Amino acid sequence: MQEIVWLTTHKPNVEFLTGVFAENQLEIGVLYSPLNDFFEAATSVIAEGTKVLISRGGAATELKKRVTVPVVDLKRTYIDFFGMIEKAYALTDRFALIGWYGDVRGFDRFREALGDSLRYFELVGSDLGNDEARIDEILEEVRRDGIRLVIGGGAVYRRAQEMGLQGIYTGLDREEALEAAEEARYLLRIAREQEYRYEAVSSIFNCVNDGIVSVDRQGYLTNINTLARQLLGVPAEGWRRRRLSEFITVPKLERTLEEGVELTNQIVLSGESRLVVSAQAIRLGGQSMGAVATLQRVDSIQKMENKIRASSIEKGLYAKKNFDDIVGGSEAMRRLKQKAMRFAATDSTVLITGESGTGKELFAQGIHNHSARHAAPFVALNCATLPESLLESELFGYVKGAFTGARNEGKPGVFELAHRGTLFLDEISEISPSVQARLLRVIQEKEVTRIGDDRVISVDVRILAASNKNLKEEIERGSFRSDLYYRLCVLPLHLCPLRERGDDVAEILRVLLRRGTHTQPAFTEGALRLLREYRWPGNVRELSNVAERLSLLYDGGSFDEAVVLEALYPGSEGPEQGTAGETAGGPRYRSSREIDRETALEALQKHHGSHAETARALGISTTTLWRRLREPAGRRKTT
Repeated sequence: MQEIVWLTTHKPNVEFLTGVFAENQLEIGVLYSPLNDFFEAATSVIAEGTKVLISRGGAATELKKRVTVPVVDLKRTYIDFFGMIEKAYALTDRFALIGWYGDVRGFDRFREALGDSLRYFELVGSDLGNDEARIDEILEEVRRDGIRLVIGGGAVYRRAQEMGLQGIYTGLDREEALEAAEEARYLLRIAREQEYRYEAVSSIFNCVNDGIVSVDRQGYLTNINTLARQLLGVPAEGWRRRRLSEFITVPKLERTLEEGVELTNQIVLSGESRLVVSAQAIRLGGQSMGAVATLQRVDSIQKMENKIRASSIEKGLYAKKNFDDIVGGSEAMRRLKQKAMRFAATDSTVLITGESGTGKELFAQGIHNHSARHAAPFVALNCATLPESLLESELFGYVKGAFTGARNEGKPGVFELAHRGTLFLDEISEISPSVQARLLRVIQEKEVTRIGDDRVISVDVRILAASNKNLKEEIERGSFRSDLYYRLCVLPLHLCPLRERGDDVAEILRVLLRRGTHTQPAFTEGALRLLREYRWPGNVRELSNVAERLSLLYDGGSFDEAVVLEALYPGSEGPEQGTAGETAGGPRYRSSREIDRETALEALQKHHGSHAETARALGISTTTLWRRLREPAGRRKTT
């Protein structure tokens, strides 16, 4: 069967149209059918592969209501009637016109001009099943009225002749036939494109690992892949024009269809299986036209999460700590944990600030493990430990041959490694302005381009950033971009220093000592007072060093003031001049913010160039010490 078929109710048209199409090498079939069998004929050729139909008049109008393929309708104008009326007047002064011509533009004025010569009968309200009976009724009325000439289409013309009346066929010329053929060929191209797109979408549906189903606005199935049919028990044949609700009840799907509200991870029952259903509205011109839904078995998701977690653990891309691992029962720490847990429930960017050693990465790991991304990778990068060129390649990755020394196979950046998971950028203040600009664009666009490549890679990454500097001060100095700051500081989390956490010092120290001595040493009241009053410029990192010293000094008894002083100020009788002062509350170290380049250089000389010993003496990390030594002279003011 041809992909384009012309359906006619006038048998002589078959020979005429077949000849016209043959002359012009057009592959268009022509089929005659009585009006009563017209719809069955159309259904039959469509089932055999016809994609476009051509017809005219009421037959075309009714076909458009009933078939799913495009129908080319030969529309007439009132000018088309002049030739027929001229023939009619040559035969008689009264005649009838029967058909579907009421919507022809200018037809009313045409009727008025003819006056009583013309009686018009509109076939509105009839259908393809009873049109011939309606035509017969009209012809009987015409005959009773004394009219002997009838103008009409194929069915009208044929019945008029069979009833002994004269007939004039409304006619069909060569130009009309070719014009209709051209429109039909255009619609065929569109139909083929739509069919290709449908098949492409169906192929995509069947390539993914999820069950996928699409419905129209009334909830009728429009497409479904093999896995979804298996999950829902939908038959392979006959599923079209059946509602999704016949196979599964998704309570909130109606809101998606009516209001376009996204449905995310709703658990529903399908037989004895539990499915996770997500749905997205299909919009056209701002209006919801239906929805597409994904279906996953809960047990399959769990298996996949375990597989991802195992893979991430194998590569080291996972967070080891949870909020339970953060020791401290002080009111300040309790509020911080509560705030961090609320932040974990969102997917927004978090900026963690605080002095060095306050546990910024520990909180970042806790936020990740408490979030919906906990099964995905957690990737941490310390921006202060890498030079600009190396930092850029670590962040964004590179392709083969991007620079001298690049791996032959290229390398993904941390954004790609953290896809679907969390990226923790520590010491964010240390990146250069040029890298800041690239980082800002990646955060905004959620796209990354490897060094040496022009291909854009979409990434889904939650950013957690940390800094022990005041970034607003860095913005005023011109060393940090304000637009990047506001992109990062969506949810600010400031960690209080150890000196503000009261009895947390003793609690953390006991935990650390238990790890080193496998016992629970006691402290005298004086020793506890020294620990509480000490300023802890290195925070928990310094406290860890003190715990290690106390472990070596432990002899089975209690720790008194002398032992604690020796652990706090190793190699001296008390706080060093220039790095500590005396206050009403007792001795105190300066915080890491108060240690400038000159102080660091003096301490480095005193400890014979040992960076490790210098950092311990100052109560800061070696990373912070290196950063202080790199600062220009006079840049940082001490207090």
